[in-house]
Amino acid sequence: MSIEHSPIRQKRRGPRARASIARICVSIPEFCEATGISRPTVYRMMSTGKLHFVQLGPRMRKIPTTEFTRLGLSGEPA
Repeated sequence: MSIEHSPIRQKRRGPRARASIARICVSIPEFCEATGISRPTVYRMMSTGKLHFVQLGPRMRKIPTTEFTRLGLSGEPA
């Protein structure tokens, strides 16, 4: 009997399993799409301190979802 046909197999989790997890950060493209703010403007806001972000490693930046309410922006991602 192969491992694939073993009776002790874990259930696969579909897309619904991830839907219940609340997001705490979004990527820059997701933020731009949700708010309608252009990418250069988002980077300008981050460099001047008007938009808070989290640096993850040398090249990855994420924007906390709390920034939507702090800045009074509509379009918080689902």
